[in-house]
Amino acid sequence: MEVHRLKESEVDELCSFLKGKPGVSMCMSVKPFLIQSCRTNTNPIYFSRNESGGFDNVFSSYSVYCGLASNPERNMGNHLVKQYSEGNMMEFLQELAGKLKGRIVIEGIEKEFGEKNGFRFEDTDVELMADLSGIEGGEPETDMTEENKEDVVRLLSQEWWTEEQARDYVESVLRTENCFAKIVVAEGKAVAFAEAAHDGEKAYIEAVYVDKDSRHKGIGTRVSSAILSKLAGLGVKKAILGVDGSNKVARSLYEGLGFRPTRGERCIFVMRD
Repeated sequence: MEVHRLKESEVDELCSFLKGKPGVSMCMSVKPFLIQSCRTNTNPIYFSRNESGGFDNVFSSYSVYCGLASNPERNMGNHLVKQYSEGNMMEFLQELAGKLKGRIVIEGIEKEFGEKNGFRFEDTDVELMADLSGIEGGEPETDMTEENKEDVVRLLSQEWWTEEQARDYVESVLRTENCFAKIVVAEGKAVAFAEAAHDGEKAYIEAVYVDKDSRHKGIGTRVSSAILSKLAGLGVKKAILGVDGSNKVARSLYEGLGFRPTRGERCIFVMRD
């Protein structure tokens, strides 16, 4: 089996294939996401083809600091998210693992498949959804822009990524259609960040991050409220996010903002440490 990284010349073909597939919409227009994946290293798409030349495995990937450990370089890893798989998934994952370094965390595969193939179960990501119909649209807090992006890079590279990865991510947010971020500014610097992507009806909140010295002060609530307010002002009806099932603080924050569990729980497996 050959595993390929998506090229921009293949975007239209893959976009046509993925549209309508369960779990693939990512709450944003599929094509802009695929184009972004080709132009940056933030969310590369890997795929394999079947004997007829069609797609049989499609995974997105991004590099993360695993566990926010004191030695992040040693714990650098890759997070894979299944977008579609018709067969040969294990062979595909083994082949892809040969192309990636460090720890490999896989989301979106069935629990039975993970257990059967010897993956280590790590946690469950709980999906939460909020109805935005009762929220007043507005523009509280500050939009992330070209002018303040370097301050956001500084914030995100505290723990999440290297500076290069954070800049790559920030640039992709600024370039991607129907994607935006809000920040909270205190004493002249960004202390919180939240990003969302939407398709006009539904949104997915991709990230919420608060400066490590500014936590437990209500700032996470402020930046989350700001992004929900902007989404409501754009006419978006529903917002979805995923939260670590064991993270009681984060879950309490989101439930306080009106998020409620859906039936979606995504098992997280580790393929390689």
